[in-house]
Amino acid sequence: MLQLGPRRLWDEVVAAYDWWHEVGEPGRERFCLTVLADTGEHQVWLDDSAKIVQVI
Repeated sequence: MLQLGPRRLWDEVVAAYDWWHEVGEPGRERFCLTVLADTGEHQVWLDDSAKIVQVI
């Protein structure tokens, strides 16, 4: 597959799908978002705030 640009977006989509499948295909109601007031950092987590999925 031909991928152009600074990021290999299709590879990221496949990795995200594989992760989602491996953790049991959780629905959106199991994901939460915390925004830290002091830094503005966004933390996406699954089921428990200790299970951070991504920091933005």
